[in-house]
Amino acid sequence: MQQFLIEAAPEKVTELLEQEVLRELRLAYAGCFTGESIGLASALRRIYTATNRQFIFLIDEWDCVMRERQEAEWLQKQYLDYLRNLLKDQPFVALAYMTGILPVKKYGQHSALNMFWEYSMIDQGIFEEYTGFTEDEVKALCQRFDMDFDGLRSDIIQMLGGGAVRINTRSFQNDMRTFKTKDDVLTLLIHLGYLGYDPRTREAFIPNKEIIEEFENAMSVGGWAEIMRVLNASEQLLCATLRCDGEYVAAGLDLAHREASSILTYNDENSLSCAICLAYYSARHYYRLIRELPTGHGFADVVFLPLPASGKPALVVELKYDQSAVTAIRQIKDRHYTQALIGYSGEILLIGVSYDKSDPNKQHQCIIERLTLPETPSPGPQ
Repeated sequence: MQQFLIEAAPEKVTELLEQEVLRELRLAYAGCFTGESIGLASALRRIYTATNRQFIFLIDEWDCVMRERQEAEWLQKQYLDYLRNLLKDQPFVALAYMTGILPVKKYGQHSALNMFWEYSMIDQGIFEEYTGFTEDEVKALCQRFDMDFDGLRSDIIQMLGGGAVRINTRSFQNDMRTFKTKDDVLTLLIHLGYLGYDPRTREAFIPNKEIIEEFENAMSVGGWAEIMRVLNASEQLLCATLRCDGEYVAAGLDLAHREASSILTYNDENSLSCAICLAYYSARHYYRLIRELPTGHGFADVVFLPLPASGKPALVVELKYDQSAVTAIRQIKDRHYTQALIGYSGEILLIGVSYDKSDPNKQHQCIIERLTLPETPSPGPQ
């Protein structure tokens, strides 16, 4: 459909499509045609009557008219009516398979294509592991709303910090320009493949590091100076952590928490957790980040598992406010959080982070201890 949209004048899109397909049909089924001029649907009915043959329709980028001619509602209505007349309840249709970004169910007040089963990013099922794109639409969309549409900014921060946000996907109007709430924007990003979606919890999340980088690119030109400062400082923060420089790390977390708190609630453990994950943004190159890792004795707030061949120690982070960093370290040890790292052997850094809500400067404390786990013995002969 993209090619027809490029080659034809707007009012001639479906006409060009008919001409191209009819030309092929006349060659393949010459005996079914006489000299008169007929439309595609009429021609297919005639062929079906004469041969009892049905047809399979494959339409790639069926929704390009909606995406690229957003202002031409008359063209969208004409196109939807055309597809409905061609495909719905027609005896010559064996199967119609259409691919695209936008759903087919409804466009504004015009519901035309209700005869499809829809396999959507909203309910990915077996397709989940294959989803995710890295193109420019996310940049344009984020810049359009300055990334601050009805709380959209805080939700993006949550997801950049490794979290998920609950959204209502049903309010989406199935087009690229009608947005009434942040949920509409996030739902479109799910359809575009830039966000994952868990239908069980109704939560959206950023599915992989490539798309995280796309959001970073969007933020760098979209008025996110405070968050970009945190991300740009993350490599130095990781280096300070690995050398157990608690004072430097505390100062870096001060910055991260303060900048993130301009968007998120400051005195909130989830906010602090998001700030930690943002502060260690560059660690994603070397680690798999896990928030709220079950340990059997509770949940470790943030765990960084080193990727194969990274050569770096594991990190276990415990967050506290109105308690000391010493208390955070003690909790890691008393609740045996390191036992959750099944199969891991080598160095682990225990990182306790805290701040006092009553402190007007909200200065953080950080204590880092180095621990070495023995190698797990191989099972002997049975």
